[in-house]
Amino acid sequence: MRFLKNKIAQAKAFRTLHAKKEIKKQESIKLKEEVPIEKPLRMPKKGSTREDYRATKNIAQNYGRAICNFALSDIAESYIRPILEEFEITSKQFRDYMRKTKAFVDGLHHFRQALLVNQADSPLTRALKQAFRLIGEIFVKYFSVNWIFSGRMEYKKAYLKYRFKILRRIQNPELFTYIK
Repeated sequence: MRFLKNKIAQAKAFRTLHAKKEIKKQESIKLKEEVPIEKPLRMPKKGSTREDYRATKNIAQNYGRAICNFALSDIAESYIRPILEEFEITSKQFRDYMRKTKAFVDGLHHFRQALLVNQADSPLTRALKQAFRLIGEIFVKYFSVNWIFSGRMEYKKAYLKYRFKILRRIQNPELFTYIK
């Protein structure tokens, strides 16, 4: 008889334990349903996502450095020679300016400063900046597609998309304040 009483007691304990678990489950489901889903404070602008931002983040910097690398390469020598003769610049002066500019270009504003001719610039610096602009135009028009597709950049489509915007901003650096 004692054995039977123990079995009945265990069965009652088992049922109450499972009943408590079911009540907790139902309460947690109710709590989940009652808690509103939080919406982000700001919705991104239409067509603008985090991926778009990442794709366009370093475009000006990368184009600026690529133009400097192009100007220092042997491929550009035939394009550079007539430009340097026109502005009466030696090859050594231009190469030194390109090395300095390559280290200096660290974003959109630095790239703009490398292109923009100021009143305070010396005549040599003005000529170097104008030559840099012309070399930049040549690079973007004829060599940038090859650079984009043979490069290691992740967002090739964005670089192609902004290629003509970069060209227009190289031609008019005073308007070079943003990319998008």
